[in-house]
This record gives sequence, structure tokens and C-alpha cells, in this order.
Amino acid sequence: MKLKWKSLLSAVYPTFFLLLTMLVSVLSLYGVNKLTKEKRIANEKGEAGKAVQLLLERNGIKIENSDSIQWTTVADTVGVQEKATIDGQPYLILSLKGNGYGGEIVLMTLYSDEGNLIDAQVVTHSETDGIGSLIASEGYMKKFVGFGAKKPIPSSKSKLSPEDADAVSGASISFGAVAGILQKGADFIKTEGGKDE
Repeated sequence: MKLKWKSLLSAVYPTFFLLLTMLVSVLSLYGVNKLTKEKRIANEKGEAGKAVQLLLERNGIKIENSDSIQWTTVADTVGVQEKATIDGQPYLILSLKGNGYGGEIVLMTLYSDEGNLIDAQVVTHSETDGIGSLIASEGYMKKFVGFGAKKPIPSSKSKLSPEDADAVSGASISFGAVAGILQKGADFIKTEGGKDE
């Protein structure tokens, strides 16, 4: 009888040790996430704020009261939205999220109230260095400008000029992800209404 208990314990011990190790790991990760959550959120807000400022400055837009910008989430993909005015024409600023090759991509975007993309800036991404990370390079978003309302955002290289198509070679997944994210923003404005009623 003693022999059976010993063999049973020797079989159970590794399983128990593995479960205990997993529990300690889960609790450790939970603790680290809890401790760093506020810092991560503050960093994301800071990066988003910088992106908004860059979009506005690049396009000569002045918001009457910068303290009035409020961010809300719609369907976890579209955050909003502040209307800015250039020569009496309203524009919308959207925070958009989607998944690329390496993980989540967050864009800060500027659209006309009809849904045409005016400008976009990468806030954060996890794309591959050197290829996919080109989405954050200066000028990358220009290939999408002017699309969205009547003409869909170009979603494949065949819909781009030869120069733009060459620029995205090797990073088709990242390109497609950015195009899809930008199209979601345009669709949101067209269906939810960027125009005042």
C-alpha cells in the first residue's frame, strides 16, 4: 500500500508544481499590469495629444478652445471627435484602431465632414522594423488623402500609382491594415454623420 501512495505522489507532484508555477506567473503578470496601467494610459494619451497637434499644425487648423476636445469610444474602433473649422468648413478628428501584421495600430486622423481623408498620423504600432514600420514615416499617409467619401480608400497596391505601389512592396499586410482602418473612419463619418443636421 505504501508503494502505491509513493508512486501516486510522484505522479501528482510534477502536475501540482506546474499548476503552482502557472498560478504564480498569472498573479505576477496581473500585478505588473495593474502597477503599470496608469502609466501606459498616460503615455497613450500623451502620444495621441501630440498626434492631434501635429495634424492640426500640418493642416493650418485652429480649434477655438483646445480644452474642449473630448474623446469618446464608438464600437472600440472609432474614438472621436472634435470638429475643427477652416474657412467655415467643418472637419473631424478621429482616433482609429485596428490590427496590422505585428499587432495593434492606432491612428489619429483628420477627415472632412463628408468622409474624405485629409491627413493621418500613426500614434502607436507594432509593425516590423524597416518594412511595416514605414507606416509611421513622413509622407506615407499621403497615398490615402482625398479618398473615403465617394472613392474608397485604396486597399490594394493595384489601386495605387506605380510610385506608391513600390513604396509599400514587402509590407502588404501593414498597408492593407492601414487602408482598412482609414476606411472604417470614412464609413463611420458617412453613416453616423459628420455633418451637422
